[in-house]
Amino acid sequence: MNFFITGNGAVEVGLNLDFISPVNAKAGIFASSGQTLKQSYSIAQNIFQLVGKDKINFVLIGLTADSLFLDKDERLTVDFFDDNLHALDDYIKLCVDNGAKPIGVILPFSPSVRERYRVTFLKPLFELLSYFEEKVDDFKALNFFDIELPEENFSDERHLTKKSASGMSILLTFQLYVQKIFSEEDLVQLKYSYFYNLLHLMSKEEFHALMTKVFACSVEKLRRKKKIKVAFVTDHAATWCGDRLYNLFAQNPRFEPTVFISKNRCS
Repeated sequence: MNFFITGNGAVEVGLNLDFISPVNAKAGIFASSGQTLKQSYSIAQNIFQLVGKDKINFVLIGLTADSLFLDKDERLTVDFFDDNLHALDDYIKLCVDNGAKPIGVILPFSPSVRERYRVTFLKPLFELLSYFEEKVDDFKALNFFDIELPEENFSDERHLTKKSASGMSILLTFQLYVQKIFSEEDLVQLKYSYFYNLLHLMSKEEFHALMTKVFACSVEKLRRKKKIKVAFVTDHAATWCGDRLYNLFAQNPRFEPTVFISKNRCS
């Protein structure tokens, strides 16, 4: 297991493993409805005991604007602030002691309640996370709360829709790359759909800079291969015009060229 995620129901539906990591087959999402920070910490304890020390690279500690104020029944009360504070502190220490980088992930709320939560709950959370970032070298907080998502991106005030969760996860992956958790080689393993969606979530300049590094890494990865498979796709055999290029690849023992003829389903 490379990493795992804990958190409450907003985290469970707000993040999508298929869009988070190039190694999602080696990840686990253990977030669930009603999960408190104390329960998240307990789950992490069990995982580290089962997996062992220095086996997990990082942990995503899923947070919402009200995580410090939720009781065991998901009711908001200041009485649970100290308990949640200690649970988060213990959770971060647990990760560091087991060789995993703890990363707090703060998810957005809908526009209709965003300002109310900002005033009441968000300020103490931000202050606490800043304190932990200064205190613990390995801890980092990734804050997505201020992303301005329209109301239709939420099924209710705290839960993202499935499509929005995919977009949030794509942004999270990019931020994990920025934090050097993922490398260009990791990103190269991601599917085309990831980069297609990322294009619409970043500025052109940022996207171009990222893809320049990804393409350079892809080329270097290809150079290290003894055999390079090359595929050509055409709709009809009658329209194929790539003989010369195909033969150039075929003449080089490092390449294995193939031609695929796709069925044209258009009438």
